[in-house]
Amino acid sequence: MFWDGLFGGWPAEGVGREPGGWLEGFRKWLMGRKLAPDTVERHVLGVRQYDEYVERRGTPAKQLDAACLRRLRDEFCASIACGEQRRRRRTAVDYLFRYAETASGHAPPASSPVDPPLIRTHLDWLQRSRCLAPATLRKHAAHLRRFLDRSKTEATAEGLRALTPRSIEKYLVEDRGADGRSAPRHLRSALRSFFRFCHARGYIVQRLDLAVPPMRSYRLARAPRGLTDEQARQVVESVERSTPHGRRDYAILQMLRTYGVRGGQVRLLRLTDIDWRASTIRFRAVKGGNPSLLPLTEAVGESLLDYLRHGRPASSHPEVFLRLLSPFAPLASTSGFSSLVARRARAAGLEGRWCGHAFRHGFATRLLAAGHSLKAIADLVGHRSLSSTFVYAKVDFNALREAALDWPEEVTP
Repeated sequence: MFWDGLFGGWPAEGVGREPGGWLEGFRKWLMGRKLAPDTVERHVLGVRQYDEYVERRGTPAKQLDAACLRRLRDEFCASIACGEQRRRRRTAVDYLFRYAETASGHAPPASSPVDPPLIRTHLDWLQRSRCLAPATLRKHAAHLRRFLDRSKTEATAEGLRALTPRSIEKYLVEDRGADGRSAPRHLRSALRSFFRFCHARGYIVQRLDLAVPPMRSYRLARAPRGLTDEQARQVVESVERSTPHGRRDYAILQMLRTYGVRGGQVRLLRLTDIDWRASTIRFRAVKGGNPSLLPLTEAVGESLLDYLRHGRPASSHPEVFLRLLSPFAPLASTSGFSSLVARRARAAGLEGRWCGHAFRHGFATRLLAAGHSLKAIADLVGHRSLSSTFVYAKVDFNALREAALDWPEEVTP
């Protein structure tokens, strides 16, 4: 949708849609930011797909203001099933917005004002009364926008009154836009919260939240899938440390294998959290857990020094681990961090899909097999409650084998 006329101002009526000069200019702008060539081409492809999506929507050119373009970006990203692809496409379109700002001097609004007033009021209430994190609020907003758009419902009191339990059930059955095991649960949670809010405010009379069925889940239903000690060592030792990327990834993997911490704790690690004189390293608390103050092992210390001296770019960011291509920002994406671990696991010859949590599961499982108590394991991995550590008791197959009863012999009458 972005054409040459866009960069002399926002879209004007009568401008053609052929992606010519603006697309090439966008590519050169990305290359000037020292992005990797394959990353540049991936962003260009994402922007081209976004252009085709907006064209298929058939929105009149005079309505394509900044708010509309951001709304269409959100819809475009929501239509992509794969979470990693969805994140990459959103990054590509955001880069295009920044390019438009640079080229035309006309900046899109910093925060998207496209949510209807009713949704914004609901999100403000969630933030004030329940103190939800910004990422959670964005997920709620995306689910609500998608629901209202696909069910052709206006985000007004009059529009919501037209909803029926059957129409809500139909949407929940047919929706296939989000991937992952937790996405359907998040959708239902967002809808129930929204309908309860609307009923409490008097916007609707029916208790539509009762029409959203809960998803039954069973605690400790799945055994954790972790790397064995040999597999973890194989992944770490397979990293080539002659490049900045190799030095950084080696330090990250060495830390995951040694301490069994969460990927978020590694991403949040700051330079001040490492006490070289006392040989300690401090990991911040995430997900309601406890912070951890652990000894800095020789292997981890050497890998960190090698990365800090020869791999980490000069930056004012306090975080230890940064992107190695412009912009030199912290590793802020959970999916990007998981992709890093998965890429290194594949390079080491491991089959299947692996993430940073596989090191954590393997770490706790090895401690349990060595005879350590659940309380000691909880303290090491930063669990605030022992109930969070019970899941690892299921993988002590030797202990379970001792507790199992013999299978009764068949008795022939």
